[in-house]
Amino acid sequence: MAKHSHQDAIPQTDLLAFIEQQEGAVDKREIAKAFHLTGHDKILLKQQLRRLADQGLIPSAKRPKQTAFKERVFIATVSHISEDGVVFAAPENADNIEQHVEVTGQRAAQLSVGQRIRVRRLARKNVDTERHDQVALIHRISEEQETQIAVVIKENGRVWAEPVSRRGRGLRITLVAHEQWELRHGALVLVQIISKHRGAIAGKILELLGTRLDSPQAVSMVAIHEHDIPHQFSEAVFHEAEAAEPLDCIREDLSHLPFVTIDPKDARDHDDALYACPTPDNPAIIHLYVAIADVSAYVRGGGLLDQEACKRGNSVYFPDRVVPMLPEQLSNGLCSLKMGQERLAFVCRLRVGEDGQCTDPKFFRARIKVQYNFAYEEAQTYIDKPDATSPISLLLKAYNRMAQARDLREPLDLDVPEHQIHLDTEGRVHKITLRDRFDAHRLVEECMIQANVAAGTVLAKHGSPALYRNHEEPPRDRLITLKTSFDAMGLNLALGNRLTPALFNHVIKRLTDSPMARTVSEMILRCQTQAFYGVDNLGHFGLALPCYAHFTSPIRRYADLIVHRSLITCLKLGQDGLTHDTSERLEAIAEHISKTERTAMAAERDSIARYVAAHMSDHIGRQFEATISGLARMGLFVQLVDNGAEGFIPAAKIGRDYYHYDEQTMTIRGERAGLTFRLGEPVTVRLEEAAPVSGGLRFSLVAPQEPPLRKRALKGHGSRASSTMDRKKSKKTMSRKKHER
Repeated sequence: MAKHSHQDAIPQTDLLAFIEQQEGAVDKREIAKAFHLTGHDKILLKQQLRRLADQGLIPSAKRPKQTAFKERVFIATVSHISEDGVVFAAPENADNIEQHVEVTGQRAAQLSVGQRIRVRRLARKNVDTERHDQVALIHRISEEQETQIAVVIKENGRVWAEPVSRRGRGLRITLVAHEQWELRHGALVLVQIISKHRGAIAGKILELLGTRLDSPQAVSMVAIHEHDIPHQFSEAVFHEAEAAEPLDCIREDLSHLPFVTIDPKDARDHDDALYACPTPDNPAIIHLYVAIADVSAYVRGGGLLDQEACKRGNSVYFPDRVVPMLPEQLSNGLCSLKMGQERLAFVCRLRVGEDGQCTDPKFFRARIKVQYNFAYEEAQTYIDKPDATSPISLLLKAYNRMAQARDLREPLDLDVPEHQIHLDTEGRVHKITLRDRFDAHRLVEECMIQANVAAGTVLAKHGSPALYRNHEEPPRDRLITLKTSFDAMGLNLALGNRLTPALFNHVIKRLTDSPMARTVSEMILRCQTQAFYGVDNLGHFGLALPCYAHFTSPIRRYADLIVHRSLITCLKLGQDGLTHDTSERLEAIAEHISKTERTAMAAERDSIARYVAAHMSDHIGRQFEATISGLARMGLFVQLVDNGAEGFIPAAKIGRDYYHYDEQTMTIRGERAGLTFRLGEPVTVRLEEAAPVSGGLRFSLVAPQEPPLRKRALKGHGSRASSTMDRKKSKKTMSRKKHER
């Protein structure tokens, strides 16, 4: 074995692994010999072993050596939790240990079924007249296997790694056994932390991610690790997914109906399908069928899959990958409504009247077989050239009716385009555009909205435990701030006693085709409160709806799975409904998945910013047309017109003048030349810096140009330098007069 000095350290994980591999007891002389330790290193080893004993990771030196370490400390998997909260675990490859042991310790209550843990064996105890081994929880395995995305630094013959995440930036990780990797300076690696002691951190490389930050996989992996997003499933979860089979229940056979899916062309999972036809009793009324993947049929409440889905809360979408809420066996397999394959579905059927109102919701479970799978672009061709024989002709008719009803209620309608990152075959950014919005998108969205409204309405009517999607109106202080900004921009925002989304829509409509429209939409969006999940129905301000619950995406949102189970229970549609235990925990679940949703949004936003910065780093010095999207004392925030990339112009890069920020008028104005900048104004900028690690862009101003600097006639209104000179002269004069007195 390779020699280890104190500077290199014996990684704790390696030391524990060596001790566990030995038969019988092992003392420090054997360890020192195995690791070729001599002199002072033996003293350090003795201190390290004492610390491990104090932590309970190895037996105390005072105990008999005959007690083998591997018989006292071992790894186990939590197998079940009793009704009174007692945690039991199944040991992994431990001798003389029962099949199930009782786990004790203050943190045992935080464990979940399927969690791998390291434990220390204690004395036996009687439980329910049976003899059980009792173990103390040392730590969860996930705590032991902390990982970091880091950049390799090679200087003066030394090699280490520095984390790229904001939390880990500035730390130095000593790389153990890095010789097997062909590392270059600046390479990105996935590092497992194997020891931390007195500020010294050691780790081993698990994977080489690329030669730089914009390498394939790197950008998304940074966001995943920075936001602690679970992205790997345990073997136990995989096994449960592979063995998943639906419970029997009454299902209608709709496999003969021509259901259609409309999704992005690169979609891998399809959790909703649509079909429309005239109602038998009145051809003027349209029956709209919204069929959703019946995930609850495969994911049992309280099982490993359910616990993992709840922990994740939702899928997370990056430009190069999806971190799914459920394993691919379900998300892309059994539950995905694939064309030509019979699938289990939870169906919401609605009557769409000539006035566009959706009434008489009926929920039932069925078997369907999708006959058409369209990308949004394909569906749009049928919309652009209506054909009565097309597969979506009646869907389009139903949508046109619902769109009229939507326009009457006037939900929030903002012009906030999304980035679309186009990757090449190697995973690098090819180009960045703003995502197109088709009527096909709106067709699907309106159908989903109406199914979600129906789900919330039915659950509220029955008084069933459920999760509602709530969106409250903006708080008054934000509205006043927004009105102040609008007044400075010459826009009128009349704040009356009753606030509706229509108030904001009217402002946007007045700016149609104006470069300010996007900026104003962003300002209105930032003014809004964050939507959240709750057990009480508080309505949805943005959609202008009194009741709303997420029903249409159980493959990627845990809230929808809860709503499915609630409907199954209250409508008596099977034995796989909402359990009593889940009903009791709904409030905590709502808070948790609201948090995971915000985390996912932040991770997605950060990854896009880094992709944009990495792509823009090849365009340093290039000029772009932009719009001023924000103002601050330190400079201007701008958004590029072509691809929506956002960046910053420091005050020093605006020009030679000294600029002041006026909060009342929301402007930045030059002190001598008088050049003034306002929100929403067009500018020409030059890219000066792109930082892929932080996702930041810095620009300088090209146009408008400052007029020639001029001195003002009035005293006290000169340049910053002249003002400073005046103050110095004044101080000298006052000092001289004081001396004369």
